[in-house]
Amino acid sequence: MESSLLLDHAAQVSWLARVNLMYETARANAWELLDEAESSMAARIISIWIMLLIAMSTVAFVVESYAKFSVLRPGESYPAFAIIEAFCVINFTIEFVVRLWASDARLQFMLQPLNVIDFMAIVPFYIEMAM
Repeated sequence: MESSLLLDHAAQVSWLARVNLMYETARANAWELLDEAESSMAARIISIWIMLLIAMSTVAFVVESYAKFSVLRPGESYPAFAIIEAFCVINFTIEFVVRLWASDARLQFMLQPLNVIDFMAIVPFYIEMAM
């Protein structure tokens, strides 16, 4: 009876160890994919995608502020700009959250200047959505 309990316990520990190994492997792979653009073709594609989103978001912001595109009412603009902003911010949020999850030192990650800037660029969208 006792050996049966030990075998059950060993099987559970082994199963948990495999799940933990898969989890840690996924985190390491996600970190490499998002933080090391030269590590693979997929990492390069993601890096280029994020850069294109940054460019698209910047151009949309500049064009939206141009008076010709604010013809609806003062302070309002075409719905396409809101769609572009939402699309970009959702992509930036996914990238940020996955990088935070994949980080080995989450507090250090959050305190790095570029990550603080990323966070501060994302948050206003969600605050505005909540209001």
